[in-house]
Amino acid sequence: MKKIFCLLFCFLSIVVFGQLRLPNIIADNMVLQQKKTNKIWGWCNPKEKITVNFYHKNYQTISNDEGEWALYLSALPAGVTSNLIVSTSTEKIICKNVVLGEVWLCGGQSNMEWKMGGLQNVYADELKIASNNQIRFVVADRSISTSPKDNITIEKNWSTITPYSIGHCSAVAYWFAKKMQTNLQVPIGLVISNWGATGAESWISQTGLKKFPNYINTKKKEDTSTNQINKNTPSVLFNAMIAPLINLSIKGVIWYQGESNTDRPIEYKTLFPSLINDWRSHWKNGDFPFLFVQLSSYGKITESPCESNWSLVREAQSKALTLNNTAMAVTIDLGEPDNIHPFKKKEIGERLANCALEKVYHLVKSESSGPTIYKHTIQKNKIILQFNNAKNGLVIFGTKLTHIAIAANDKKFFWAEATIKHNRIIVQSKNVLNPVAVRYAWSDCPISANLFNTNGLPASPFRTDSW
Repeated sequence: MKKIFCLLFCFLSIVVFGQLRLPNIIADNMVLQQKKTNKIWGWCNPKEKITVNFYHKNYQTISNDEGEWALYLSALPAGVTSNLIVSTSTEKIICKNVVLGEVWLCGGQSNMEWKMGGLQNVYADELKIASNNQIRFVVADRSISTSPKDNITIEKNWSTITPYSIGHCSAVAYWFAKKMQTNLQVPIGLVISNWGATGAESWISQTGLKKFPNYINTKKKEDTSTNQINKNTPSVLFNAMIAPLINLSIKGVIWYQGESNTDRPIEYKTLFPSLINDWRSHWKNGDFPFLFVQLSSYGKITESPCESNWSLVREAQSKALTLNNTAMAVTIDLGEPDNIHPFKKKEIGERLANCALEKVYHLVKSESSGPTIYKHTIQKNKIILQFNNAKNGLVIFGTKLTHIAIAANDKKFFWAEATIKHNRIIVQSKNVLNPVAVRYAWSDCPISANLFNTNGLPASPFRTDSW
Protein backbone atom coordinates (compact mmCIF):
# COMPACT_ATOMS: atom_id res chain seq x y z
CA MET A 1 0.00 0.00 0.00
CA LYS A 2 2.85 2.36 0.86
CA LYS A 3 4.46 1.72 -2.55
CA ILE A 4 1.18 2.44 -4.35
CA PHE A 5 0.78 5.66 -2.36
CA CYS A 6 4.30 6.77 -3.31
CA LEU A 7 3.69 6.10 -6.97
CA LEU A 8 0.42 7.99 -6.84
CA PHE A 9 2.12 10.90 -5.07
CA CYS A 10 4.83 11.04 -7.76
CA PHE A 11 2.21 11.05 -10.51
CA LEU A 12 0.29 13.86 -8.83
CA SER A 13 3.53 15.77 -8.36
CA ILE A 14 4.13 15.74 -12.10
CA VAL A 15 0.61 16.93 -12.78
CA VAL A 16 0.56 19.62 -10.12
CA PHE A 17 4.09 20.93 -10.25
CA GLY A 18 5.00 20.43 -13.92
CA GLN A 19 5.47 23.98 -15.21
CA LEU A 20 6.92 23.59 -18.71
CA ARG A 21 4.29 24.37 -21.33
CA LEU A 22 4.17 25.14 -25.04
CA PRO A 23 1.36 26.97 -26.83
CA ASN A 24 -1.16 24.57 -28.34
CA ILE A 25 -0.17 25.57 -31.89
CA ILE A 26 3.32 24.06 -31.37
CA ALA A 27 2.79 20.31 -31.52
CA ASP A 28 3.49 17.03 -33.32
CA ASN A 29 3.34 17.18 -37.13
CA MET A 30 3.37 20.99 -37.33
CA VAL A 31 4.85 22.95 -40.22
CA LEU A 32 7.33 25.75 -39.56
CA GLN A 33 7.91 28.47 -42.14
CA GLN A 34 10.86 27.74 -44.38
CA LYS A 35 13.68 30.28 -44.91
CA LYS A 36 12.61 32.36 -41.92
CA THR A 37 13.59 32.37 -38.28
CA ASN A 38 10.82 30.66 -36.32
CA LYS A 39 9.89 31.77 -32.84
CA ILE A 40 9.43 29.05 -30.25
CA TRP A 41 7.86 30.22 -27.01
CA GLY A 42 6.17 29.00 -23.88
CA TRP A 43 6.00 29.06 -20.09
CA CYS A 44 7.86 27.50 -17.19
CA ASN A 45 9.12 28.43 -13.74
CA PRO A 46 10.53 31.96 -13.41
CA LYS A 47 14.24 32.39 -14.13
CA GLU A 48 14.59 28.85 -15.42
CA LYS A 49 16.99 27.75 -18.14
CA ILE A 50 15.29 26.46 -21.30
CA THR A 51 16.97 24.36 -23.97
CA VAL A 52 15.40 23.77 -27.38
CA ASN A 53 16.91 21.20 -29.72
CA PHE A 54 15.93 21.14 -33.38
CA TYR A 55 17.73 19.61 -36.35
CA HIS A 56 21.02 18.90 -34.57
CA LYS A 57 21.27 22.31 -32.94
CA ASN A 58 20.67 23.52 -29.39
CA TYR A 59 19.17 26.91 -28.52
CA GLN A 60 19.02 28.28 -24.99
CA THR A 61 17.33 31.05 -23.05
CA ILE A 62 16.13 31.89 -19.54
CA SER A 63 12.52 32.61 -18.63
CA ASN A 64 11.56 35.98 -17.20
CA ASP A 65 10.05 36.77 -13.81
CA GLU A 66 6.60 35.66 -15.01
CA GLY A 67 7.93 32.38 -16.40
CA GLU A 68 7.61 33.47 -20.04
CA TRP A 69 10.34 32.57 -22.52
CA ALA A 70 10.99 32.72 -26.25
CA LEU A 71 13.80 32.06 -28.70
CA TYR A 72 14.27 31.82 -32.45
CA LEU A 73 15.30 28.82 -34.54
CA SER A 74 17.67 29.45 -37.40
CA ALA A 75 16.18 29.71 -40.89
CA LEU A 76 16.11 26.36 -42.67
CA PRO A 77 14.97 25.18 -46.13
CA ALA A 78 11.76 23.35 -46.93
CA GLY A 79 11.74 19.64 -46.30
CA VAL A 80 13.93 19.65 -43.20
CA THR A 81 12.23 17.35 -40.69
CA SER A 82 13.11 16.88 -37.04
CA ASN A 83 11.73 16.42 -33.58
CA LEU A 84 11.44 19.66 -31.59
CA ILE A 85 12.68 18.98 -28.06
CA VAL A 86 12.06 21.56 -25.33
CA SER A 87 13.52 20.89 -21.90
CA THR A 88 14.41 22.28 -18.51
CA SER A 89 16.56 20.58 -15.89
CA THR A 90 13.54 18.53 -14.77
CA GLU A 91 11.06 18.40 -17.66
CA LYS A 92 10.96 17.65 -21.35
CA ILE A 93 8.42 18.08 -24.17
CA ILE A 94 8.96 16.40 -27.54
CA CYS A 95 7.06 17.55 -30.63
CA LYS A 96 7.52 14.83 -33.21
CA ASN A 97 7.79 15.02 -36.99
CA VAL A 98 8.03 18.80 -37.34
CA VAL A 99 8.75 19.91 -40.92
CA LEU A 100 9.77 23.10 -42.71
CA GLY A 101 7.50 24.34 -45.50
CA GLU A 102 5.11 27.13 -46.47
CA VAL A 103 2.65 28.16 -43.75
CA TRP A 104 -0.62 29.87 -44.69
CA LEU A 105 -3.22 31.21 -42.28
CA CYS A 106 -6.74 30.47 -43.56
CA GLY A 107 -9.38 32.84 -42.17
CA GLY A 108 -12.88 34.14 -42.66
CA GLN A 109 -16.44 32.99 -42.14
CA SER A 110 -18.46 29.94 -43.16
CA ASN A 111 -17.29 29.58 -46.76
CA MET A 112 -13.72 29.18 -45.51
CA GLU A 113 -14.86 27.16 -42.51
CA TRP A 114 -16.86 24.66 -44.63
CA LYS A 115 -15.12 21.32 -44.25
CA MET A 116 -14.38 18.63 -46.81
CA GLY A 117 -16.46 16.27 -44.69
CA GLY A 118 -19.49 18.47 -45.28
CA LEU A 119 -19.20 17.95 -49.05
CA GLN A 120 -19.49 14.16 -49.21
CA ASN A 121 -21.63 14.23 -52.34
CA VAL A 122 -19.26 16.61 -54.15
CA TYR A 123 -15.84 15.18 -53.29
CA ALA A 124 -16.61 11.56 -52.41
CA ASP A 125 -13.63 10.16 -54.36
CA GLU A 126 -11.17 12.64 -52.87
CA LEU A 127 -12.36 11.89 -49.35
CA LYS A 128 -11.72 8.18 -49.89
CA ILE A 129 -8.25 8.32 -51.42
CA ALA A 130 -6.61 11.55 -50.21
CA SER A 131 -3.21 10.86 -48.67
CA ASN A 132 -0.42 13.41 -48.51
CA ASN A 133 1.98 13.88 -45.60
CA GLN A 134 3.25 17.03 -47.31
CA ILE A 135 -0.03 18.82 -46.58
CA ARG A 136 -0.68 19.38 -42.88
CA PHE A 137 -3.35 21.37 -41.11
CA VAL A 138 -4.50 22.49 -37.70
CA VAL A 139 -7.98 23.84 -36.89
CA ALA A 140 -8.59 26.45 -34.19
CA ASP A 141 -11.64 25.94 -32.02
CA ARG A 142 -14.36 28.59 -32.02
CA SER A 143 -13.67 30.93 -29.14
CA ILE A 144 -14.27 34.53 -28.05
CA SER A 145 -12.42 36.79 -25.64
CA THR A 146 -12.75 40.40 -24.52
CA SER A 147 -8.95 40.73 -24.31
CA PRO A 148 -6.05 39.23 -26.33
CA LYS A 149 -5.24 35.65 -25.33
CA ASP A 150 -1.77 34.11 -25.31
CA ASN A 151 -2.91 30.61 -26.26
CA ILE A 152 -5.40 29.25 -28.73
CA THR A 153 -7.84 26.39 -28.21
CA ILE A 154 -7.62 23.65 -30.80
CA GLU A 155 -10.46 21.79 -32.51
CA LYS A 156 -8.22 19.53 -34.61
CA ASN A 157 -4.53 19.05 -33.84
CA TRP A 158 -1.89 19.22 -36.56
CA SER A 159 -2.60 16.35 -38.96
CA THR A 160 -1.33 15.12 -42.28
CA ILE A 161 -3.89 14.53 -45.02
CA THR A 162 -5.37 11.03 -44.83
CA PRO A 163 -8.84 9.62 -45.54
CA TYR A 164 -9.38 9.78 -41.76
CA SER A 165 -8.35 13.42 -41.29
CA ILE A 166 -9.33 15.21 -44.49
CA GLY A 167 -12.97 15.55 -43.47
CA HIS A 168 -11.90 18.04 -40.77
CA CYS A 169 -10.03 20.31 -43.20
CA SER A 170 -11.48 23.46 -44.74
CA ALA A 171 -12.43 22.58 -48.31
CA VAL A 172 -11.16 25.85 -49.80
CA ALA A 173 -7.92 25.55 -47.84
CA TYR A 174 -7.44 21.93 -48.86
CA TRP A 175 -7.79 22.55 -52.59
CA PHE A 176 -5.56 25.61 -52.26
CA ALA A 177 -2.90 23.53 -50.52
CA LYS A 178 -3.15 20.60 -52.94
CA LYS A 179 -2.45 22.76 -55.97
CA MET A 180 0.28 24.66 -54.14
CA GLN A 181 2.01 21.49 -52.98
CA THR A 182 1.86 19.98 -56.48
CA ASN A 183 3.49 23.06 -58.00
CA LEU A 184 5.94 24.03 -55.26
CA GLN A 185 6.91 20.49 -54.20
CA VAL A 186 7.35 21.60 -50.60
CA PRO A 187 5.28 20.88 -47.49
CA ILE A 188 2.25 23.16 -47.03
CA GLY A 189 0.97 24.02 -43.57
CA LEU A 190 -2.58 25.33 -43.08
CA VAL A 191 -3.50 27.16 -39.89
CA ILE A 192 -7.30 27.28 -40.11
CA SER A 193 -8.99 29.85 -37.90
CA ASN A 194 -12.51 30.91 -38.89
CA TRP A 195 -16.13 31.09 -37.76
CA GLY A 196 -19.32 31.25 -39.82
CA ALA A 197 -21.62 34.28 -39.90
CA THR A 198 -19.06 36.70 -38.50
CA GLY A 199 -18.33 40.28 -39.53
CA ALA A 200 -14.88 41.65 -40.28
CA GLU A 201 -15.04 43.87 -37.17
CA SER A 202 -14.87 40.77 -34.96
CA TRP A 203 -11.53 39.83 -36.55
CA ILE A 204 -9.85 43.23 -36.06
CA SER A 205 -8.01 44.27 -32.90
CA GLN A 206 -9.09 47.24 -30.83
CA THR A 207 -6.15 49.27 -32.14
CA GLY A 208 -7.13 48.33 -35.68
CA LEU A 209 -10.64 49.67 -35.06
CA LYS A 210 -9.50 53.14 -34.01
CA LYS A 211 -11.03 54.59 -37.20
CA PHE A 212 -14.38 53.09 -36.20
CA PRO A 213 -15.44 54.65 -32.87
CA ASN A 214 -18.88 53.08 -33.15
CA TYR A 215 -17.32 49.63 -32.78
CA ILE A 216 -15.09 50.66 -29.91
CA ASN A 217 -18.08 52.17 -28.08
CA THR A 218 -20.13 49.05 -28.81
CA LYS A 219 -17.45 46.82 -27.33
CA LYS A 220 -17.09 48.98 -24.20
CA LYS A 221 -20.84 48.77 -23.67
CA GLU A 222 -20.97 45.02 -24.22
CA ASP A 223 -17.95 44.42 -21.98
CA THR A 224 -20.04 45.67 -19.05
CA SER A 225 -22.54 42.87 -19.65
CA THR A 226 -21.18 39.43 -20.42
CA ASN A 227 -24.64 38.39 -21.60
CA GLN A 228 -24.28 40.70 -24.60
CA ILE A 229 -20.88 39.44 -25.74
CA ASN A 230 -21.04 37.13 -28.76
CA LYS A 231 -19.02 36.20 -31.83
CA ASN A 232 -19.95 39.48 -33.55
CA THR A 233 -18.77 41.70 -30.74
CA PRO A 234 -15.91 43.81 -32.14
CA SER A 235 -12.42 42.31 -31.68
CA VAL A 236 -13.46 39.19 -29.75
CA LEU A 237 -12.42 36.77 -32.49
CA PHE A 238 -9.16 38.57 -33.07
CA ASN A 239 -8.46 38.31 -29.35
CA ALA A 240 -9.21 34.60 -29.10
CA MET A 241 -8.42 33.16 -32.53
CA ILE A 242 -5.78 35.44 -34.10
CA ALA A 243 -3.79 37.12 -31.32
CA PRO A 244 -2.43 33.76 -30.02
CA LEU A 245 -1.02 33.05 -33.51
CA ILE A 246 0.93 36.28 -33.97
CA ASN A 247 4.21 34.71 -32.78
CA LEU A 248 3.91 32.13 -35.55
CA SER A 249 5.94 32.73 -38.71
CA ILE A 250 3.67 32.56 -41.76
CA LYS A 251 4.03 33.02 -45.49
CA GLY A 252 0.69 34.73 -45.89
CA VAL A 253 -3.09 34.66 -45.49
CA ILE A 254 -5.99 33.37 -47.56
CA TRP A 255 -9.30 34.97 -46.60
CA TYR A 256 -12.96 34.32 -47.48
CA GLN A 257 -15.41 36.66 -45.75
CA GLY A 258 -17.79 39.53 -46.42
CA GLU A 259 -21.27 38.03 -46.51
CA SER A 260 -21.93 39.20 -42.95
CA ASN A 261 -21.01 42.78 -43.87
CA THR A 262 -23.39 43.14 -46.84
CA ASP A 263 -25.76 45.20 -44.68
CA ARG A 264 -22.95 47.78 -44.27
CA PRO A 265 -21.23 47.78 -47.66
CA ILE A 266 -19.99 51.37 -47.68
CA GLU A 267 -18.23 50.86 -44.36
CA TYR A 268 -16.55 47.72 -45.72
CA LYS A 269 -14.50 49.88 -48.09
CA THR A 270 -12.45 51.02 -45.11
CA LEU A 271 -13.13 48.12 -42.72
CA PHE A 272 -11.64 45.40 -44.93
CA PRO A 273 -8.36 47.22 -45.70
CA SER A 274 -8.15 48.03 -41.99
CA LEU A 275 -8.26 44.29 -41.23
CA ILE A 276 -5.40 43.60 -43.65
CA ASN A 277 -3.29 46.46 -42.27
CA ASP A 278 -4.12 45.46 -38.69
CA TRP A 279 -2.92 41.90 -39.10
CA ARG A 280 0.23 43.02 -40.87
CA SER A 281 1.01 45.51 -38.10
CA HIS A 282 0.68 42.83 -35.43
CA TRP A 283 2.80 40.23 -37.24
CA LYS A 284 5.53 42.83 -37.90
CA ASN A 285 6.54 40.87 -40.98
CA GLY A 286 6.06 43.55 -43.61
CA ASP A 287 3.32 43.39 -46.20
CA PHE A 288 2.98 39.62 -46.26
CA PRO A 289 0.72 38.20 -49.01
CA PHE A 290 -2.99 38.57 -48.35
CA LEU A 291 -5.12 36.70 -50.90
CA PHE A 292 -8.89 36.83 -50.71
CA VAL A 293 -12.06 35.59 -52.36
CA GLN A 294 -14.51 38.08 -53.84
CA LEU A 295 -18.12 37.33 -52.90
CA SER A 296 -19.81 34.86 -55.19
CA SER A 297 -23.30 35.13 -56.68
CA TYR A 298 -26.21 34.66 -54.31
CA GLY A 299 -29.84 35.74 -54.04
CA LYS A 300 -32.50 36.91 -56.43
CA ILE A 301 -31.74 36.99 -60.15
CA THR A 302 -33.02 40.35 -61.41
CA GLU A 303 -34.47 41.10 -64.84
CA SER A 304 -33.45 44.79 -64.91
CA PRO A 305 -30.41 46.81 -63.75
CA CYS A 306 -30.61 47.38 -60.01
CA GLU A 307 -28.80 48.54 -56.90
CA SER A 308 -26.97 45.87 -54.93
CA ASN A 309 -25.30 45.70 -51.51
CA TRP A 310 -23.45 42.55 -52.54
CA SER A 311 -22.01 44.44 -55.49
CA LEU A 312 -20.88 47.23 -53.19
CA VAL A 313 -19.03 44.71 -51.01
CA ARG A 314 -17.44 43.19 -54.13
CA GLU A 315 -16.37 46.69 -55.12
CA ALA A 316 -14.87 47.22 -51.66
CA GLN A 317 -12.94 43.98 -52.04
CA SER A 318 -11.68 45.08 -55.46
CA LYS A 319 -10.48 48.40 -54.06
CA ALA A 320 -8.46 46.57 -51.41
CA LEU A 321 -6.20 45.47 -54.27
CA THR A 322 -4.58 48.89 -54.04
CA LEU A 323 -2.83 47.55 -50.94
CA ASN A 324 0.57 46.06 -51.63
CA ASN A 325 0.93 42.29 -52.05
CA THR A 326 -2.77 41.48 -52.34
CA ALA A 327 -4.68 39.40 -54.88
CA MET A 328 -8.34 38.46 -55.37
CA ALA A 329 -10.07 35.36 -56.70
CA VAL A 330 -13.27 36.31 -58.58
CA THR A 331 -16.03 33.71 -58.14
CA ILE A 332 -19.31 35.17 -59.45
CA ASP A 333 -19.57 32.30 -61.94
CA LEU A 334 -19.35 29.69 -59.17
CA GLY A 335 -22.24 30.84 -56.98
CA GLU A 336 -25.70 29.43 -56.43
CA PRO A 337 -28.78 31.70 -56.23
CA ASP A 338 -30.38 29.74 -53.38
CA ASN A 339 -27.26 28.67 -51.49
CA ILE A 340 -24.91 31.14 -49.82
CA HIS A 341 -22.32 28.35 -49.62
CA PRO A 342 -21.20 27.45 -53.18
CA PHE A 343 -20.37 23.78 -53.57
CA LYS A 344 -17.48 24.49 -55.96
CA LYS A 345 -14.85 24.87 -53.28
CA LYS A 346 -12.20 23.20 -55.45
CA GLU A 347 -12.40 25.91 -58.10
CA ILE A 348 -12.28 28.61 -55.42
CA GLY A 349 -9.27 27.09 -53.67
CA GLU A 350 -7.44 26.59 -56.95
CA ARG A 351 -8.08 30.20 -58.00
CA LEU A 352 -6.50 31.33 -54.74
CA ALA A 353 -3.57 29.02 -55.48
CA ASN A 354 -3.26 30.53 -58.96
CA CYS A 355 -3.01 33.97 -57.34
CA ALA A 356 -0.26 32.74 -55.03
CA LEU A 357 1.68 30.94 -57.75
CA GLU A 358 1.72 34.07 -59.92
CA LYS A 359 1.88 36.94 -57.43
CA VAL A 360 3.85 35.37 -54.57
CA TYR A 361 6.00 32.64 -56.08
CA HIS A 362 6.23 33.98 -59.65
CA LEU A 363 5.87 30.50 -61.13
CA VAL A 364 2.94 31.28 -63.42
CA LYS A 365 3.29 33.84 -66.19
CA SER A 366 -0.32 33.83 -67.38
CA GLU A 367 -2.97 35.91 -65.62
CA SER A 368 -4.17 34.38 -62.38
CA SER A 369 -7.20 36.68 -62.17
CA GLY A 370 -9.97 37.65 -64.55
CA PRO A 371 -10.25 40.96 -66.45
CA THR A 372 -10.39 44.14 -64.39
CA ILE A 373 -11.34 47.55 -65.77
CA TYR A 374 -8.64 50.20 -65.53
CA LYS A 375 -9.91 52.98 -67.82
CA HIS A 376 -13.07 54.26 -69.49
CA THR A 377 -13.60 57.07 -71.98
CA ILE A 378 -16.79 58.65 -73.32
CA GLN A 379 -17.07 59.23 -77.07
CA LYS A 380 -20.40 60.81 -78.00
CA ASN A 381 -23.05 58.09 -77.48
CA LYS A 382 -20.54 55.37 -76.59
CA ILE A 383 -18.38 54.46 -73.61
CA ILE A 384 -15.14 52.60 -74.26
CA LEU A 385 -13.81 50.32 -71.52
CA GLN A 386 -10.24 49.04 -71.26
CA PHE A 387 -9.10 46.06 -69.19
CA ASN A 388 -6.09 44.56 -67.48
CA ASN A 389 -5.57 40.78 -67.18
CA ALA A 390 -6.63 40.34 -70.80
CA LYS A 391 -3.39 40.44 -72.76
CA ASN A 392 -4.71 37.80 -75.17
CA GLY A 393 -8.08 39.49 -75.43
CA LEU A 394 -11.51 39.26 -73.85
CA VAL A 395 -13.89 36.35 -74.34
CA ILE A 396 -17.69 36.17 -74.21
CA PHE A 397 -19.21 32.82 -73.30
CA GLY A 398 -22.37 33.08 -75.38
CA THR A 399 -23.66 35.09 -78.32
CA LYS A 400 -23.54 38.51 -76.66
CA LEU A 401 -22.27 40.18 -73.51
CA THR A 402 -24.83 40.07 -70.71
CA HIS A 403 -25.25 42.02 -67.48
CA ILE A 404 -23.83 45.25 -68.92
CA ALA A 405 -25.83 48.44 -68.41
CA ILE A 406 -25.40 52.09 -69.36
CA ALA A 407 -26.88 55.34 -68.02
CA ALA A 408 -26.97 59.10 -68.55
CA ASN A 409 -26.93 61.76 -65.83
CA ASP A 410 -30.48 60.80 -64.83
CA LYS A 411 -29.00 57.62 -63.29
CA LYS A 412 -31.47 55.37 -65.12
CA PHE A 413 -29.65 52.28 -66.29
CA PHE A 414 -30.60 50.30 -69.40
CA TRP A 415 -29.18 47.06 -70.69
CA ALA A 416 -26.61 47.91 -73.37
CA GLU A 417 -25.10 46.51 -76.52
CA ALA A 418 -21.40 45.73 -76.37
CA THR A 419 -18.74 45.17 -79.01
CA ILE A 420 -15.43 43.59 -78.03
CA LYS A 421 -12.16 44.56 -79.69
CA HIS A 422 -9.27 42.64 -78.09
CA ASN A 423 -9.08 44.04 -74.51
CA ARG A 424 -11.58 46.85 -75.08
CA ILE A 425 -15.38 46.93 -74.97
CA ILE A 426 -17.49 49.54 -76.75
CA VAL A 427 -20.81 50.04 -74.95
CA GLN A 428 -23.92 51.86 -76.18
CA SER A 429 -27.73 51.84 -76.07
CA LYS A 430 -30.42 53.44 -78.18
CA ASN A 431 -32.10 54.42 -74.90
CA VAL A 432 -29.11 56.49 -73.72
CA LEU A 433 -27.89 59.18 -76.12
CA ASN A 434 -25.50 60.92 -73.72
CA PRO A 435 -24.02 58.17 -71.56
CA VAL A 436 -21.92 58.86 -68.49
CA ALA A 437 -21.68 55.51 -66.69
CA VAL A 438 -21.46 51.76 -67.25
CA ARG A 439 -22.04 48.91 -64.83
CA TYR A 440 -21.23 45.23 -65.31
CA ALA A 441 -22.54 42.30 -63.27
CA TRP A 442 -23.97 44.79 -60.81
CA SER A 443 -26.47 42.69 -58.86
CA ASP A 444 -26.49 40.29 -55.93
CA CYS A 445 -26.54 37.26 -58.20
CA PRO A 446 -24.94 37.92 -61.63
CA ILE A 447 -24.26 34.22 -62.08
CA SER A 448 -24.83 34.32 -65.85
CA ALA A 449 -22.40 37.21 -66.41
CA ASN A 450 -20.25 36.01 -69.28
CA LEU A 451 -17.14 38.17 -69.68
CA PHE A 452 -13.89 36.21 -69.27
CA ASN A 453 -10.26 36.26 -70.34
CA THR A 454 -8.63 33.54 -72.43
CA ASN A 455 -7.64 31.68 -69.24
CA GLY A 456 -11.33 31.12 -68.55
CA LEU A 457 -11.38 33.44 -65.54
CA PRO A 458 -14.38 35.76 -65.04
CA ALA A 459 -14.21 39.54 -65.09
CA SER A 460 -14.68 41.23 -61.76
CA PRO A 461 -17.99 43.17 -61.46
CA PHE A 462 -17.50 46.92 -61.76
CA ARG A 463 -19.08 50.31 -62.20
CA THR A 464 -17.63 53.54 -63.62
CA ASP A 465 -19.91 55.78 -61.53
CA SER A 466 -19.84 56.55 -57.80
CA TRP A 467 -23.54 57.32 -57.30
